[in-house]
Amino acid sequence: MLARGTGTASNTVNVIGRATGGAGGSGYAAGAGGAASATGTGISLGGGAVSVDVYATGGAGGNSYYGQGGAGANVALVNVVSGSTSGALSLAQSAFGGAAGRSWFELPAMAGNAVSTLELSEGLASALTGTVSATGGLDSNDYYGKVFDSTGGAASASIKLTSTRSGTKVSATSIATGYTNGTRGDPATSTTHATATLDARAVSNSTSFSSYANGAWNGYAQATALARTTEGGGNASALAYALSGGGAGNAKAESHSRMTGLATATSHAKGLGGQVMAISHSEGERGRTVTVSAGSSSNSGSGTYGANLYSTTQATFGGNLPSLPSANGTYGAVSFANGAPSQGEIDAALTTHANLAAALVPGSLQAIGTGVMGYGTAASAASGLTHYATARYTFTLDGVSDLLLGLLDFHGGDNGEEIYLLFTVSNFGSLLVNHSFTSLSAADAYFSDHALMLGSFNGNVDLTLSFTMTAAYFGQGADFSYLLANGVMTNPVPEPGQWALLLIGLGVLGALSRRRKAGR
Repeated sequence: MLARGTGTASNTVNVIGRATGGAGGSGYAAGAGGAASATGTGISLGGGAVSVDVYATGGAGGNSYYGQGGAGANVALVNVVSGSTSGALSLAQSAFGGAAGRSWFELPAMAGNAVSTLELSEGLASALTGTVSATGGLDSNDYYGKVFDSTGGAASASIKLTSTRSGTKVSATSIATGYTNGTRGDPATSTTHATATLDARAVSNSTSFSSYANGAWNGYAQATALARTTEGGGNASALAYALSGGGAGNAKAESHSRMTGLATATSHAKGLGGQVMAISHSEGERGRTVTVSAGSSSNSGSGTYGANLYSTTQATFGGNLPSLPSANGTYGAVSFANGAPSQGEIDAALTTHANLAAALVPGSLQAIGTGVMGYGTAASAASGLTHYATARYTFTLDGVSDLLLGLLDFHGGDNGEEIYLLFTVSNFGSLLVNHSFTSLSAADAYFSDHALMLGSFNGNVDLTLSFTMTAAYFGQGADFSYLLANGVMTNPVPEPGQWALLLIGLGVLGALSRRRKAGR
């Protein structure tokens, strides 16, 4: 079945299209479900709001008394909605796979898969919103209600919206849901991209349900979200959520902003193992950038949704970052960074951290960034957990200058069990700092009011801070805050990595000197 909806008016336009495929015939030999497709277009000539919403449902397979049940129809919607207006434009398309037919003799039937894809770039609408969804068809059981080796429908949803009009806000959402009552996997994948000049929001949601059978769970969920703003001051927000009742849940969120705009990325996954990743990137003046990432991974879990993983990142140049929750929060892995902190933030750090203030010649400090990274103690427990957080700063120094990393405050909890922490700092991949900790007391002493001399630098700098935690017990977590700056230190004591580089340099100079003497 094919349904078409169109609408043209001078003001508000609403278009709705619906299509449902016919059910397959039942009997000795069951028939497959019928196909379905729908399209919709809306045009406002006077700048009114335009809304276009279509969905298509594949026909269900027929039931069989003596043979195999009928297959549910697949449904694929690709760029089936469109619109034009100088006002607000809202587009939505939904695909539903047909349900599988039942069988008297427990012969498996295939449910229909669902695909919904929308890609649009336009420069007319004042606001652009899009939603795509895909739902796999339900699998079947026999006439006695017994579950057999059947397959639910897979689901894939993808949306990419781009606005080239200055000031337009873009919001994009993709939702994918796969179902099964049987033993075969039913993957659900969703991908969302939103690009705007001012504000961009991308949401990706994947859910895969399956039942426990034959000693195993099956199915996986994967969600990816990307939000990007192209003008300074615009905010970008990306959210990825993956839920799997029969396999791994994987979620990745990424956001990009410029200047004072705030880039926020949040990923959340539940499943029998899996991983989450959040990345936020911000660009400042003179080619400066700050990129933060945070993530967690688990190789297993217990129960239906054993591993419950979170990660959040935020980056900006001079914008407002929220305060970090206390160390016993549920925020998971985090990394927040500001590439252009205010003078008030700097003064507050120096006032409350005496060792840091004493390490600098008064008036010489020039802040490069502030941030916080770590992992909350109250996130869900699961075995084989690894958490990480990074912050990468790229910038150019006009002359030779000392770089200072001020470690400000530390919070943590180990629940009475061993915890492993690793902290590194590198420049263009070369290690400057490398410290590991197996106790919170040692970590607290190191990360609290501690001034680190990273060395003297000139020209381009590509500095990465990395903090990794390995733990397998509920209630374990650690986080710290920091200030990165260049200036003049009163009594610079290089880190061990810097000592190594210095000794290497002295060795090279000594060898050259001996070679000159031998040649005379």
